[in-house]
Amino acid sequence: MKRVGVIMNGVTGRMGLNQHLVRSILAIREQGGVPLPDGDRLVPDPILVGRSEAKLREIAAAHGLTRVSTDLDACLANPADEIYFDATVTSLRVGHVRRAIAAGKHVYCEKPVAATTAEALELASAASRRGVKHGVVQDKLFLPGIRKLKRLVDDGLFGRILSVRGEFGYWVFEGDDEGAPAQRPSWNYRHEDGGGLILDMFAHWRYLLDHTFGAVTSVQCTGARLIPERVDEQGRRYAATADDAAYAMFALEGPVGQILAQFNSSWAVRVYRDDLLQIQVDGTLASAVATLRRCKIQRRADTPRAVWNPDVPDPVDYRASWQDVPDDGPFDNAFKVQWERFLLHVATGAPFPHDFCEGAKGVQLAELALQSWRDRRWIDVPALSPPSPEGRGGQGVRTGGRSRAPGGKVIRLPLSDGSIAPYAMHEPVVWSAPTGPIRSRVAYAAAHVVCDPRADRDPLSAAPVDWEATLAYRRHLWSLGLGVAEAMDTAQRGMGLDWPAARELIRRSLAEAGATGGTIACGAGTDQLAPADGVTLADVERAYEEQVGYVEGRGGRAILMSSRALARAARGPDDYARVYGTVLRQVSRPVILHWLGDMFDPQLAGYWGTRDIDEAMGACVRLITEHHTKIDGIKISLLDAEREIALRRRLPDGVRMYTGDDFNYERLILGDAQGYSDALLGIFDAIAPAASVALQALDREDVPAYRAALEPTVPLARHIFQAPTHAYKTGIVFLAYLNGYQAHFRMIGGAESWRSVPHLAELFRLADRAGLLADPDCAADRMRRVLALAGVD
Repeated sequence: MKRVGVIMNGVTGRMGLNQHLVRSILAIREQGGVPLPDGDRLVPDPILVGRSEAKLREIAAAHGLTRVSTDLDACLANPADEIYFDATVTSLRVGHVRRAIAAGKHVYCEKPVAATTAEALELASAASRRGVKHGVVQDKLFLPGIRKLKRLVDDGLFGRILSVRGEFGYWVFEGDDEGAPAQRPSWNYRHEDGGGLILDMFAHWRYLLDHTFGAVTSVQCTGARLIPERVDEQGRRYAATADDAAYAMFALEGPVGQILAQFNSSWAVRVYRDDLLQIQVDGTLASAVATLRRCKIQRRADTPRAVWNPDVPDPVDYRASWQDVPDDGPFDNAFKVQWERFLLHVATGAPFPHDFCEGAKGVQLAELALQSWRDRRWIDVPALSPPSPEGRGGQGVRTGGRSRAPGGKVIRLPLSDGSIAPYAMHEPVVWSAPTGPIRSRVAYAAAHVVCDPRADRDPLSAAPVDWEATLAYRRHLWSLGLGVAEAMDTAQRGMGLDWPAARELIRRSLAEAGATGGTIACGAGTDQLAPADGVTLADVERAYEEQVGYVEGRGGRAILMSSRALARAARGPDDYARVYGTVLRQVSRPVILHWLGDMFDPQLAGYWGTRDIDEAMGACVRLITEHHTKIDGIKISLLDAEREIALRRRLPDGVRMYTGDDFNYERLILGDAQGYSDALLGIFDAIAPAASVALQALDREDVPAYRAALEPTVPLARHIFQAPTHAYKTGIVFLAYLNGYQAHFRMIGGAESWRSVPHLAELFRLADRAGLLADPDCAADRMRRVLALAGVD
């Protein structure tokens, strides 16, 4: 067991005691601590700090603790306690946190980080200069209902999102009813003490909207002081000077245009809804309603056709066609989940995107909402630039990731609107390599090839491959415990890499795998056939047999790749059953099937003999069931998590589902109570260090560490694989170039031109936030070279 001392200031208050001490720190202690990558466990040892020693000792005694203090400075001077946590009143927080940073403590605190944006950014800058880690509570992201809602957004359930509507609040008793004391501390209702609903709750709405739907770009808000007088903790009446209700509109930068979000927040409203927080999302294809723990959806096909007729009772039960979204695993207390991640961040440097810079965004939104109320108009929410190295005058922030090392590197990068903005890079993450084989999942990275820019050959007809750099990258993947899926579409198979070059790649890689002990499977397809309409099913069978025979003849496992020729020649599901059956009956060891969707290759539309995906799944399952002894598993690349799960549950025992979903892999690999997916992913080429650490965490059954490593990579993956999806290979190679695995950014077939410069700049930012730029100096230098070549200063 490894101890970490935590100074907990503010535990006599409601949130500090219930959510942070009892339901987080003590719960973590009761479970034996937080699992660490080396197999050890990190156990927090709290010391309770506050102004009333009697109250502190009462709390400590009730929970089996002994360490209490009323001397914050003495606690901060104790090197045995590394972390300072603050849940005190907002007006005191900045001073406490400043002292903790000066003492070299890692700092975690309740929101808001400060009462003003300038103070929040000053704290972020001070923490970065001091080299300490910092975080802010953003618990709503970890609520079961919000996690389900985020999953639906990521899965594209809604189509184009049209609007978001949030209703929050309840009746907070004033304290003057017999036997009913005030429910919230009196300072919450005093503006001079840092109180007010807008400052308190808009920090939540900022991170919830930013991370679920899109960045907030403008706000219009009207606040109100509805209850003018309340009763304090001593039974005395006082004037409530702070706002206790707010009615706001937010404009969000959605993926395909602006989204409008409306939030009503009040501490003077009686609840007639399913929970204290309820969020409705409406889109062109579906709607959802999320509460703290539950989420329901109504798809377009299930939407009742309403008819306005106020003269008769409405016969429609509008709730009847809403369906519950199932859990995708157990849900722990949201505060505890974030505490576990912060403790891992301190102990191992694992990613923790909820830092002071993110917290400053919440303060900024509250300030601008208050300005909107005063001015009675819409207010733009500008992007915040990074804090200055001197930590003064900054209106800066970055968008997630870890705390920066002192003197963090700043690079100017283009934005999608053509403008140039400074970007402050984060400190690199040191990802641990496995000490033994990964056991919890089978995981292949579909690997890219490195072209040879010095070869004087036509890159469009004779792919010039740099064999040493290509094989070195495979050794890198093997060193992280990942298998290599060779000669797949990530290697530009069929898009620059023809069968003769693929055959040589397979030969060399199988030899290298044999010499190093690496796991490998190789793509076998039909790409030696000319793209002509006269190709027959027999031609397709012979082509498959040739390539499978080549792979197996050198001791390899074959991956039966989707065939463009078969898609052209087949007339229905029976033709697919014939061709695959002929090939499968001849293989010498179980193969992996690959179903590649037409978003990756339009020539594969209608695969399995039908354009109806559900009918195609049926044909695929029938084939697998008939030949299950010859099939190790199937990789499905449809970017549709629900269909993958449905197919996974229909597979015969012993046949693996290999996810090829580069959008939803984090959820699919983790799985649910009914099973999980193994992995055969192109994105694992780009995020290999994080993928390895995540799988090592699953080996330890440490789900929080798994998510902490893999969740920050999902925005990067979605960016790399955005439409046109086939161009993802450009992003994979670009990231390898940034990280020094190849000396140039050139690709066979000239594919380096498939993505725009702003796209590559955003890839740089997202990779940095995910901790996947191993050497920031090298990455920044290489990014500048690419920008200079494009004429971007």
